[in-house]
Amino acid sequence: MRIWNYYRNKKLFYRGGLLWFLIFFWSAHIFAQSQESSLAEREFTFAQKLYDDGLFTLAAQEFQHFVEKYPTHPKAPEALFLSGSAYFSAKQFLKAFDTYRDLEIRFPNSELLPRVRYQLARCQLNLKHYLDAAALFKRVATLHPEDGLAPLALFEAGKSFYLKGEKDRAISTFLELIHTYPDVPQRLEAHFEIVKIYFEQKSYSHALREINAIMNILNEGIEDPRVYWYRGLVFERLGQWREAESNFQQLVEKFPHDKLSAAAYFKLGNLAYMQGFLEKSLEMFQKSLTNNEDSDLIFKAFIQLGTIQAEKGNFDEALAYLLKADSLAKNSELDFKARHRLAQMLAKLKQYNKAAIQYREIIKKMRQATKPDTSLIAQVYSEYLKVLIDQGSLDEALNLIKQFTISFPDVKAEKLQLEKGRLLEKHLQKHTRALRAYDEFLEKYRTSPYVDEAQFGLARCYEKLSQFKLALNEYKEYLQNYPGGDDYREVQQRKAWIEHTVV
Repeated sequence: MRIWNYYRNKKLFYRGGLLWFLIFFWSAHIFAQSQESSLAEREFTFAQKLYDDGLFTLAAQEFQHFVEKYPTHPKAPEALFLSGSAYFSAKQFLKAFDTYRDLEIRFPNSELLPRVRYQLARCQLNLKHYLDAAALFKRVATLHPEDGLAPLALFEAGKSFYLKGEKDRAISTFLELIHTYPDVPQRLEAHFEIVKIYFEQKSYSHALREINAIMNILNEGIEDPRVYWYRGLVFERLGQWREAESNFQQLVEKFPHDKLSAAAYFKLGNLAYMQGFLEKSLEMFQKSLTNNEDSDLIFKAFIQLGTIQAEKGNFDEALAYLLKADSLAKNSELDFKARHRLAQMLAKLKQYNKAAIQYREIIKKMRQATKPDTSLIAQVYSEYLKVLIDQGSLDEALNLIKQFTISFPDVKAEKLQLEKGRLLEKHLQKHTRALRAYDEFLEKYRTSPYVDEAQFGLARCYEKLSQFKLALNEYKEYLQNYPGGDDYREVQQRKAWIEHTVV
């Protein structure tokens, strides 16, 4: 019995010891897990703090480290998503794309997938891979049609097609959004995007149809200033100025504080100017300057105000406006035609130095353009050449002509070639070089409307060089070929002088 009790007690001892060992081991394991979980939470919070403080690259790296260290942690998908978002905020779009793509592959069942796929598309959009972006945006709508991001993704797909120049595909995508999601806010925006595209394509009847659809969508008593804006633009292009004026006028009356109001006043100014109502156009252009933060529009308004004042003979007021425009021109990317207009007006008001600055900027833009407007190149150079001559910068004028022939060898510029001859002849008194310039003109531009002027210039140069027989021949050719020339009488007088005095 004693032996039995001994073994029984020993057995109980071992069982109890094993139980205590298991309890201790389990507690230690739970404690270790608790410690690891607490450490993981602290590391996640640290990375989140970096993100919130705008230290995006560091935050992205910390979130990546978190995922590598705790790949099975419940917050691993969120950490990878935030890593991609941090790279995106740092404008490192390639790294952001790779991170989102990694998340999509590693966590295919994550509830974050709609946002991940949307962000993949945004990365491509910011990389200007517009067709890839459009495809990825459409994938969001296809794979997650019930998600709140689906209509927004379709809208962005349409805009991506538009940015690529695929306007028909953009319209079809916007229409898909309109028909699939008739009750979302993006539906109205899609209609406006379609209006914009039709307007750019000069499909004005289609644009008006879309505007009518927008007016049907808007609830009674709710209006949108863009309706009046686009209706005004369409009617303006159609030449229906009263209708255009009516819509722009309604816009400024109903939405005086909207950002489109200043642009509408500018349009009203243009319409009044085209109809010859100078006082009204002045009033409208002045109003376009109120509550206007668009530097390009302000610049154009100053140009128009200066132009009208010059037409009225108020040259001091005109110059004041043009100088204001000039001060803006130094600090903004301006429309080419507007800058050209500024240069012309400054030259007209004999502000040659300021005009020269504008012409130099215009020429710089022309030389940088992949497809410059060839119809304006020679005109701009000719105008700038005249400014330099009037300014007395004759050597610079000659260099300008040389620069033109190098920069635009394929552009015909008979006016510029003629001006070269005049410059050498009349201003620099270099008659031999002027003679060559006129002769080159006559060889290249026999059908030019300026050919009679070149013929006269050639004859004058021969006369100045005392080559009277050659001069006489050129004068006779002029009288024979150009009986209606502007210089016909003077040529007769010069011919008679040579015949009676020299020959």
